[in-house]
Amino acid sequence: MTTILFRGGFRSLLATLIPLVLVGSAAGQSTVPDSVLHVEDVVRSVLADNPLLRASTLKADALQQTISVEKRLDDPLFAVAVSPRPIHTARGAQRSQWRIEQTIPFPGKRKLRGEVASLRFRTAEMESAALANDAVLHTRQVYANLFALQERLRIVSAFRSEVQRFEEAAATQYEVGRGHQQAILRAQLEKNTLSQRGLSLRAERQREAAALARLVNRPDLAEGLFRVSRPLDLERVPDNASPEAAIESRPDLIALRTAGERADKAAALAQKQSWPDLNLSVIYTDIVKSSPPANPDGVDAIAVGAGVRIPIWRGPIRARIQEQRIVGQQIDAQLEALQTAISTEFADLVSRITISSENLTLLEQGLIRQAEITRDATLSAYTTGQAGFIDLLDAERALYSLRMEETTVRSQLHHAVAELLWSLGRDINY
Repeated sequence: MTTILFRGGFRSLLATLIPLVLVGSAAGQSTVPDSVLHVEDVVRSVLADNPLLRASTLKADALQQTISVEKRLDDPLFAVAVSPRPIHTARGAQRSQWRIEQTIPFPGKRKLRGEVASLRFRTAEMESAALANDAVLHTRQVYANLFALQERLRIVSAFRSEVQRFEEAAATQYEVGRGHQQAILRAQLEKNTLSQRGLSLRAERQREAAALARLVNRPDLAEGLFRVSRPLDLERVPDNASPEAAIESRPDLIALRTAGERADKAAALAQKQSWPDLNLSVIYTDIVKSSPPANPDGVDAIAVGAGVRIPIWRGPIRARIQEQRIVGQQIDAQLEALQTAISTEFADLVSRITISSENLTLLEQGLIRQAEITRDATLSAYTTGQAGFIDLLDAERALYSLRMEETTVRSQLHHAVAELLWSLGRDINY
């Protein structure tokens, strides 16, 4: 290596080292797992396999079964009375009585009970959809974090390789008396700092991989042996995105509206409780055929009766009506607050997406290209002795910082678009 430096200078050294670095990079890439996760597939997996979402869906399904029950008549009452000692009557001794009763609710009560149960099921269904919408948002955020960490690890690894190459070149320069030990020490410090940064990033990626594994219910993903593709869907605003569309389609907002309708129906049902229910009954009396008392005919007796359940205690009825009206007012206030939040948050999200997109354009088409040109010019100046090693390292560090900043801004864009999609609630089928 010293002979090469004497004959061709630093340019020959770089020409020798670059192929070695490329070979090392290719060797490093061969250890990267082949499995690649795409955000669309991960979202579908969460909706299909997440156990918490499945539990919420089953809860809604269970409530659906109560709709038909609420519409039915109450079970009839069947009773039997047996006399240990016969009761003597003019018709003969009564041995037993058999009675069946059926309560007929006031007209409209059964229908209202069914509507309340149906709206309760619909509310639970929308709450389940809202939970799924939250899970999808969390999944996209975790995926965006994983992509950003993957890119940062790649950038750190590439910069460390560059610094390793600079260190070797500085060491060679020092050996031939054309460099300073300070350059070697600075390169070593930079390299070790990058190693520490890489360890921190890998720890962060491990945590995000574990979070993704929990969301998709796949413990094997917790090991982090996968890559993620660039989520292009999180880099553009969906068509027809507007606060009005969000208000119409957000499942949590629909759940509130449905709960409000249920409160109105429950208040109407409570009002109906002030009307009496009808009770019908049929009684069969078993008569023993015997001689005493006088003139018994021994014929069994049948009686038909009717009764009315009179709701005379008005206090509980008024309390139930007032309770449901207060619940309705509470839901109206929540709806108003949520609609205001959607309008303001939507404007904030659009602003954040616009700023992030402009920032990315500035970084990709301006700052990073300028930093690359500056780095290349500094490298050329260093090879001719017109720039020092520190200048070269600073130029490479500036490029590294801008590339890391690009990953941060892109991650901010991904998060903002994910929140916008969550606000629209378009990924949930309900």
